[in-house]
Amino acid sequence: DTLAIHAATRTSGTLIVARTATSADITHLDDDGLVWRTAPSDLYQGLVLARLLEQQKASKVAIIAISNSYGDSLAKIVLDNAPDAMEVQTYAVTEGGKNLPAVIAAAEAQAPDFLLLITAIDDAKTILEAKNAPALAKARLLLADSLHSVDLVNAVSDKSRLVGALGTLPGDPFGEVYKTLQNSFLLA
Repeated sequence: DTLAIHAATRTSGTLIVARTATSADITHLDDDGLVWRTAPSDLYQGLVLARLLEQQKASKVAIIAISNSYGDSLAKIVLDNAPDAMEVQTYAVTEGGKNLPAVIAAAEAQAPDFLLLITAIDDAKTILEAKNAPALAKARLLLADSLHSVDLVNAVSDKSRLVGALGTLPGDPFGEVYKTLQNSFLLA
């Protein structure tokens, strides 16, 4: 969304401050200094996810990621930083999740010990509740920041599937530094 807003407003010189824009594509964006974010880049989140998988001694990892700037880049960062001995496969979910049955079947065939989801909440719910995917149900769950939400907990009917899940959350801005930024922005 941040990239699309910037593309639409760039010629007007509009300043964009995004609270949750983590896409690595923003890091090197030619933006004339107009795009700012208060969350860290996925360059860091991807590295943390890869290290977490290594610390958990993951051997076969299925990454199911939304096929867009956020999902594609975060999945690639995890893949690029995973140890060579780790078997990591990435499965791309199209916008709207129309290819989810094929994605679930392909990931199920891999029989991963870890399942990393970088998807929309509705897609994550479909994946977690797939009745034809017992191997995925046995995989330890790792959630990217976009799924760190009470909305996911409310969406999934079998809450036990979320027990023991690991994940990342860059964090919501708070504290004195954020208040100073917010007040300065409002005064400008």
